[in-house]
Amino acid sequence: MGRLPMPALLPVQAEGGEAMTFEELKDQMWRELPVLRRNMVGKRRIDELVEIAIDQCPIQFVEHVSRGGDESEVILSAWRQAVKRGHCLLHGEHNVQFGPLFWVLVGPLLQILLKKLLDWWFESARNRVLMVGWQRSMTSDGRD
Repeated sequence: MGRLPMPALLPVQAEGGEAMTFEELKDQMWRELPVLRRNMVGKRRIDELVEIAIDQCPIQFVEHVSRGGDESEVILSAWRQAVKRGHCLLHGEHNVQFGPLFWVLVGPLLQILLKKLLDWWFESARNRVLMVGWQRSMTSDGRD
């Protein structure tokens, strides 16, 4: 199976005034993950997980969650399962590169990644608009 289609690079004003792109978000998520584990998995796989996470984000529920609320753990759990399903659709049930150990390595990173994306969502209304736009762009690329 192939890679996810890249969403349109909708700019948003980031801190400092520059426009943030989807690539910059992936780079930011990469930098915020634990170094040893992220290096074991690799940047390409982490970028792919960010793409799947944006695509699978349950926005209709996330937008009603309060930051740090109890319901955020339920949302994160459902989101994590959706990302795993999305990854399996792309690569089959077991990842060829790591075999069954893939989720042992990636599971904790995925949890951290999704929490960081949720924090990013809450940082500003612009981030929320951007995530919705990226997700819609992915869907409109023929992946309904």
